[in-house]
Amino acid sequence: MRWMPLSPARRHTIYNLLGASSELLLALVSVPVLLHGLGLKAYGILALINTLWNYAPSLDLGLGRILARDAARTEGLPKSLRSAIELGWVLGLAVGALFLGLWALLLARLDPEVRPSLVWIALAVPALFELRVIQGVLQGRERFVELNLLRLVTALLSQGLPLCLILLGHTELISIIAASAAARALALLFALGLLIREGPWPTGWAPLPLRYGAWMSLSNLIGPLLDTSDRFIIGLFLGASQVSFYTVPFSLARRLRLLPEAVASALFPKLARNPSRASKDTKTLVLPLFFISLLGILLEKPLLSLWIGKAFAQQAALVGELLLLGFWINSLAQVPLAKLQAEGHAEAPAKLHLWELPLFFTALVLVTPRFGIVGAAAVWVLRAGLDAGLLFVQAEVQISQALWLPGGTLCLAVLVTLLPSPWPFWGGFGTLLLSSAWALRSSSRRHLNRLG
Repeated sequence: MRWMPLSPARRHTIYNLLGASSELLLALVSVPVLLHGLGLKAYGILALINTLWNYAPSLDLGLGRILARDAARTEGLPKSLRSAIELGWVLGLAVGALFLGLWALLLARLDPEVRPSLVWIALAVPALFELRVIQGVLQGRERFVELNLLRLVTALLSQGLPLCLILLGHTELISIIAASAAARALALLFALGLLIREGPWPTGWAPLPLRYGAWMSLSNLIGPLLDTSDRFIIGLFLGASQVSFYTVPFSLARRLRLLPEAVASALFPKLARNPSRASKDTKTLVLPLFFISLLGILLEKPLLSLWIGKAFAQQAALVGELLLLGFWINSLAQVPLAKLQAEGHAEAPAKLHLWELPLFFTALVLVTPRFGIVGAAAVWVLRAGLDAGLLFVQAEVQISQALWLPGGTLCLAVLVTLLPSPWPFWGGFGTLLLSSAWALRSSSRRHLNRLG
């Protein structure tokens, strides 16, 4: 039997999925050891610092995306690389100094032991900015093996060095923070080695499209607020216990983004050269994401019952089912978003998110106190649908006809799970059977069209 060769886009998507999966597996191994070795309070401080380091590169004025776009359109290393590296250092030092002041107030109150480590926290930020620049170059040149190798090495260093210290008996928080900062610097050295292998250093110099970068940074700042506002509103109006019932299914549903984000990352260089392929690439995601979401909706309550308990599942299952519906449509919007950014229209999604934020926040404040976490989840789904629809229109991605049937089926599946037993089982079985027949018919039609 001869195996059909995978297309470059599919190979790159697999590499991206492997890279993301390896980071998750490393976290599963390291988090329990770190938590046990450091204790709840110290681990909480380390988690806050890691959150800061993960969020800081979003203020890079879009340097990673700029370099990815330039590298996709040129032979060799782009001329904008030199100016991007110089600006990355300046921005990294400035943001590091800013966070040094702001987080000194918070972290010093949490634990006096943290005060000597504030410099380490600030010094790691420029390395993170430069890592973002090099990752952009590797993505634009479609070096996805090297890109995901860099992700793996970064994860191994940032989680492995603190882990080794704890296993050797060094549980002082300042030592763990210093090791985490040193891990970012070592990862940057590895990244520079990968960059040098890409060819001679560009001799020229090119200005950077800072207007594009400013819109990218604005979008990167608002995105996390859209993702986290619901939990803050739930905690404010309903209490911390309700946040747990919401956060667990939200975290599970969010994993649905792994596939479209891997695809969008693999396609970004191609979209920078040929934006017209976005509609076709988005349609390829509809079917696999639909079946993952459908199975998740039908199995949400049984799985939560087995994993955490029936009492928890009773409270959280409907929330998870609604969020899976929302993340399905939100995941499909990743390719139109990548297309707009690849074309240089970073202002379109940024303005959209800027307009969405106050509406989303207001809707949460009005709905959550009356309808609880289910109401908050419904608001999130409506925002995700509106966001995706407007991104499809802005990016001129024509797939609306391909969404009605799977979208309606997912809504039906949510309703089926609300029926009294044993109807959810038989209703879910029938829904899955009809969906499989539709998928088989759709794939057969595409195959016949190719033959014709």
